Amino acid sequence: LNKLFAQHKSVPSKGMDGVKMNVEKLRLGSIIKHWLKHHFHDFASDQKCIQSILSFVEEEFNTPEHQALISQIRKTITEQLEKEEKVRLVMFNDPPPASIEPRNTNFLDFDELEMVRQCCLIEHELFRKINPQECLNQRWNRCKHEAPNILKIVDRFNTISAWIATSIVRRKNAEDRVKFILKFLRMAVKAKELNLSL
Repeated sequence: LNKLFAQHKSVPSKGMDGVKMNVEKLRLGSIIKHWLKHHFHDFASDQKCIQSILSFVEEEFNTPEHQALISQIRKTITEQLEKEEKVRLVMFNDPPPASIEPRNTNFLDFDELEMVRQCCLIEHELFRKINPQECLNQRWNRCKHEAPNILKIVDRFNTISAWIATSIVRRKNAEDRVKFILKFLRMAVKAKELNLSL
């Protein structure tokens, strides 16, 4: 986006008549509109980026003949943000199942199905934030700052793995360790039945 803005500003305005400048601005406006309409995932989680687009457009296209273009770009952003919000809110066709309340605060008494559901909800929220470009060229290995959401999923996986292992080995006797191992195995079975990640 910054390169696109820089390219536009580098085009010399001297020697260009009004018609050519108008065509240049309309072409740039069309590129921005197309990008926002068809690849909004590039901007959805970056309010700063959206604001920079609006600031640039209002600054560069601040002429009476380009007011319609500014309005179209604003409308496109608004529509895309509303669409993102709907996707976030409407995730399932059926209402959520009733929560299974624990009998007490003892981990072994927590219902396995409910624990799996809660883990899934957390991971779903992380997963849906991954932008497609994060998956290109193994960016999570080579350019970690370009794949922050994939790294959050990886970190979540490592955290859960460490939590399970630590919970088991911290038990002081074999009988308690067996109870925890069975607890996690039952959770894994529930996750497999529901096709959930754990």
